[in-house]
Amino acid sequence: MKEINFLKDRLDALAKKEKRLLIIRIWSFGALGIYGLLVLSLFSYNLLMKRQSKVLGEKIIKEKAAIEELKSIETKQVYLSHKTQSLAQILSSKRQNQEIVETFISLLPEGISVSNFNIDEQGRISFSGHCQSFYTLKHFLAVLSDEVEDLPLAIKESNINNINYGFGDGYSFSATILFYLGEKQ
Repeated sequence: MKEINFLKDRLDALAKKEKRLLIIRIWSFGALGIYGLLVLSLFSYNLLMKRQSKVLGEKIIKEKAAIEELKSIETKQVYLSHKTQSLAQILSSKRQNQEIVETFISLLPEGISVSNFNIDEQGRISFSGHCQSFYTLKHFLAVLSDEVEDLPLAIKESNINNINYGFGDGYSFSATILFYLGEKQ
């Protein structure tokens, strides 16, 4: 006797459906596992970044503290640098003033006394002078007007502002002399 199976087509359809559901479940769990790994790796990366950020923040704080400690040293260094430059200028100015005074003294003939002596930064000497003899005054004026070769500094300009004769007291005058300082004559 032959058997008739009306459920065979239905059983085949159900088996195919079961197989598809199994594949869908496997793929779903696989996708869920991949998603879980992705989320876990993102959290791990986030924790790593937070830790590195904290370490860098601590390093920044340490470096700022070190910089603050060095600021006072830098301030002192800048201060000393400016003082050194100022000192160099003062020493240069003193050497220059010494040269001006030596030149001025070599210009003065015997018999002239000097008072109210002043040197400015341009090398200009202002002074008052006094002498007893007209010939001494005349000799000094001649030295100022002639070019003297063996002077350390050359005279750029000289002015006699006034000359007074005080009977029996001698001759009084005030003058300014400007020397060439490091410039071409």
